[in-house]
Amino acid sequence: MTSTIQKFFAALIYFTRIPSPVRLDPSSIQGASAFAPLIGYVVAGFVLVVCWLSAQLLPPLVVVALTMIAGIWLTGAMHEDGWSDFCDGFGGGWDKAQTLEIMRDPRTGVFGVAGLLCLLGLKYVCLLALFDIVSVDGQLTVAFAFTVLTGHTASRFLCVSFMATHDYASSAEPGRAQTMTHRLSLPGLVVIGIVGLAPVVPLALTIDAWIWGLVPLLLVCRWVFSTAFTRRLGGYTGDCLGAAQQVSEVLVYLGVLAVLGR
Repeated sequence: MTSTIQKFFAALIYFTRIPSPVRLDPSSIQGASAFAPLIGYVVAGFVLVVCWLSAQLLPPLVVVALTMIAGIWLTGAMHEDGWSDFCDGFGGGWDKAQTLEIMRDPRTGVFGVAGLLCLLGLKYVCLLALFDIVSVDGQLTVAFAFTVLTGHTASRFLCVSFMATHDYASSAEPGRAQTMTHRLSLPGLVVIGIVGLAPVVPLALTIDAWIWGLVPLLLVCRWVFSTAFTRRLGGYTGDCLGAAQQVSEVLVYLGVLAVLGR
């Protein structure tokens, strides 16, 4: 089996609960996180199936809740956990050492709880509003499907992009995230970017050309996180990438809502 396929399955078992159908070489985990945008397609496909099935019998309020729960279950709340740790660390820490220590603490503090409540609440409201606007007779539509797909793939590309421009926070204790990451080359980043941003094309064709405004919006989001990571840690950690994924996913939904509200 080729190294590329091995790394894809390594990413699949790392980022989701889906077991690998093949035996993996232990070395395949090195740099497998570069396949995160592809895993975004898998996660989006799963949550959209749940969305479609639940929409046959249940009202939108419940459909959207089940859609979110499906994604959280499939990924093991990995990215939500990263966001929570990020909020605790950057909210309660004053320097690099203290921030990293707080982020490694398995307990969740007030910043983490508040951050999760705000993020998940905003994501739910955004998805519910999107479903209400673009659904037809309470059923899943192509516009909603491409919006969710874009949210999952583009946000994961944004995370992976830090691997091309930033170093792993050096004093952080080695963990699974550090093992998964490696320095991306520019050609590799371009390929991953095409994969991650590809759903923007059909989304723009389905809704409006203004959807392309998502690209500069995500660039601004990346700049904000980049500044925070560099100033506080001198690099990134797995929790930092999880936080960037969650926030950029919600920004995609907000951006689409803004275009629909024009």
